[in-house]
Amino acid sequence: MASLTSVLTGTTQIIVELTRSEAGKQLVPPVTERTVRTYLDLASLFLPPFYEFRDENLGGLNRFTKISIWHLPILQRIRNYARTKGMKQLRIRLAKDPQYFLMEEKNNDSQHQTDDGEGSSSEVQPTTAQAA
Repeated sequence: MASLTSVLTGTTQIIVELTRSEAGKQLVPPVTERTVRTYLDLASLFLPPFYEFRDENLGGLNRFTKISIWHLPILQRIRNYARTKGMKQLRIRLAKDPQYFLMEEKNNDSQHQTDDGEGSSSEVQPTTAQAA
């Protein structure tokens, strides 16, 4: 009798699909479905992993495309940038430097400059009380 046990080799990717409202709840702090749609609309214009969200016939978002867990880190970076800089600056940054949102969070500040033209530094600058 043949054995029912077999060994799988190789790698497997499990794609977990989320609705827009589920994705909004996964972001920190959580956002509404409408806000997620706004982020997706901007990301689909400038970021290659989000091109699939753009409907070529209508020119807007394809409402049937699902968000996967692989999209969440980029959406979180977009969320963080929008909270600190605002939507107008987010649009400008996505247009000028889309790579900023595709890189790992720890590398963003060290390899890219901020909008003010200054790179962030991990060094602590002494205050006048500490310097004296």
